[in-house]
Amino acid sequence: MNKLLRKILLGYSNPQKYPAIRVKSNEIKERVLLYSEGKISDITANHSIVCEKPFCIAIFFLDGQQAFNLNKIEIRVERGAKVVAKLKLTLKDQIDAGGTSVFIYEIDEAKTFQLSNVRQYFLMRYFLREKKLTEKEGKIYAALYSYPREVVIISYEEDGYYNMFPMDFRRYYELDNLYVFGLRSTNITLGKILESGKLVACNTDAAKLEDIYYLGRHHSTMPPQKNDMPFELVKSELYAFPVPAFSASYKEVKIINSKKIGSHVLMIGKVVNKKEIRPDECSVYHIHFFEYVKAGYRQL
Repeated sequence: MNKLLRKILLGYSNPQKYPAIRVKSNEIKERVLLYSEGKISDITANHSIVCEKPFCIAIFFLDGQQAFNLNKIEIRVERGAKVVAKLKLTLKDQIDAGGTSVFIYEIDEAKTFQLSNVRQYFLMRYFLREKKLTEKEGKIYAALYSYPREVVIISYEEDGYYNMFPMDFRRYYELDNLYVFGLRSTNITLGKILESGKLVACNTDAAKLEDIYYLGRHHSTMPPQKNDMPFELVKSELYAFPVPAFSASYKEVKIINSKKIGSHVLMIGKVVNKKEIRPDECSVYHIHFFEYVKAGYRQL
């Protein structure tokens, strides 16, 4: 499809499914709310995508939220007073993480509201043209990424082996100092992380976008030699794992629980060391195009 035809049919000449933005956490305009039986709870800071097939999210429940009917819930992404996405979910599993309840929900359906139905239809057809996702999966991605998803770099090293790769199926739950990750089961480093129970999550404050995507090639392949990396590396304080010099902070994590829930393995970790290298950090986030064109973020 040439540029002019894209402009006529889609309304945009070069739409990208997940534009990358760089913002501080307090600059994010959206929030994520849980609705159940007329009750509302803000779960922006305590939820994470953890699996793609089937699509699942994990929620750390705060005091009082257990009083909800938790078997069937609705999640809404809101920007100001506007609802930009809705998802309906069914409880799939529950995991205890040292006193904190982690509930795993499977997403049944999703809908987005940023653009007209006609515009969203043609854009979705365009985004799904490679047929790697079903229409339902495409709609779920659009709804989930209506809230910006922070990208971190995961680092691991032991016995002469190392790997570094980006991921955004993750969330740090500051209240209980817990970190949840959803790592694809085909990841070449997954077994080593689970065996050692260690990883480092590094922020992407000053990262070049091309460097993040360069690291993204190594989910299922051997990484290049450290000397061949396009950026400098330092060592983390506790594990001595490599940390990109572009990171303003990092967290060293001990994995305390894990479970395969589909195409991904859910890992729950306790943060054993937090290091701030530079204050006022930003991060790279991915956001779906539907929300990007309405929210006013600046693309990298």
